[in-house]
Amino acid sequence: MTESSRGKYILYGFLFLLAIIAPIVLTNEYTRHLFVLTLIFSIFGLSYDLTIGGMGQVSLGHQAFFGLGAYIAGLLSERLQVPVWFCLPAAVAGAGILGLFLGYVSLRTRGAYLAIVMLGFAMILWMITMGWRDVTYGQAGVRGIPSPSIALPLLPEIKFDSPLSYYYLSLALLLFVMYFISRLKQSRFGRAIAGIRENEDRAILLGINVFAHLLMMFTIAAMVAGVAGFAYAHYISFIDPKVLSVYYMSMGLIMVIVGGSGTLFGPIFGAFVFFFVPEWLRIAEDVRLVFFGIVLVTFIILMPEGIYPRLVMFWHRLIYSDRVGKE
Repeated sequence: MTESSRGKYILYGFLFLLAIIAPIVLTNEYTRHLFVLTLIFSIFGLSYDLTIGGMGQVSLGHQAFFGLGAYIAGLLSERLQVPVWFCLPAAVAGAGILGLFLGYVSLRTRGAYLAIVMLGFAMILWMITMGWRDVTYGQAGVRGIPSPSIALPLLPEIKFDSPLSYYYLSLALLLFVMYFISRLKQSRFGRAIAGIRENEDRAILLGINVFAHLLMMFTIAAMVAGVAGFAYAHYISFIDPKVLSVYYMSMGLIMVIVGGSGTLFGPIFGAFVFFFVPEWLRIAEDVRLVFFGIVLVTFIILMPEGIYPRLVMFWHRLIYSDRVGKE
């Protein structure tokens, strides 16, 4: 094992240990609540980064997949009394089908055109949830969404109905998504996507079906966003059309850019900054996006690669300098 790999695994182990003990050490319920939101929106940020960092395209309608996943999970469990764990694959499948359709229509454009087309589709979905009151309850939203639970034979039922218990459920979902994305990027498909992002014309000359690959990646990103929507709906136990608004798109964009686009841990650091820095500074929600707009511009100018890549550079220098000192 190389020195660089050893340093990477030490860092991963430290972050995992920190994630396990954080809610045990910090016993304040509101702090645990913020940790849960950080984990859920880390999944959303990772899904968004599959289009930004993975495909090299910005979609201003990615919140549509998050919101649809939340609505599918919430309506199935609240209206039809479908068991919670059946709502997860339904939310993922629903978001994936929407991603496949919207990708097929919109990915024939690139750049600003793609961003605007996706924003238009997201606004249409928002208007549907506002107007179709018989199904979505309109502005009143879906209330009373049940919390997940696990019932195993000969063991007491495990209920995820508190910030502490839901934290570990969200952490498990996040780790699964991180593992999936890591394997995806290392696969032949992931390498083809990277090649398309870097030089689309060369990828075409190499015989790669660019549109099919981008469509598949876009669909996968939508499905991962559906996981975040499921987790959010069953944690908050209430959803309304706001989950389809530009506010949530802005959240995802800020998390990816501030944390570090194209990295596995970047959106997680971005989510932590998004939820905890305003609390430390006591910034109200109505001026939160103004504050982060300033932060976003500052990061683009001074630290365009994001927080996480800088932290990795610092960690490697620390490990390397320590080895040199011992020699």
